[in-house]
Amino acid sequence: MNSEKEKQQGRLKHLAEKLMPRSEVHFNPRALPDAIEMRVDDSLTGKVLYASQGNWSVSQIKDKNDQELLQLLKIWRDSRSSS
Repeated sequence: MNSEKEKQQGRLKHLAEKLMPRSEVHFNPRALPDAIEMRVDDSLTGKVLYASQGNWSVSQIKDKNDQELLQLLKIWRDSRSSS
């Protein structure tokens, strides 16, 4: 895995845990080398809280600031809870 992908996954993990402190973040190891797919589970129940809608390129994530990524994670979370 390339270091930029690892760095961006680290950012997403940190932000997801900030948004949902009891969360467990999982990245799809079979995602394309320049793509990130993730899901966030409740660490106590194992229930899927939210997941990325498809995959994102590493450069798309890199180009967003933390506030924009946090908003995206909130949208994913809220769309999951309202379905």
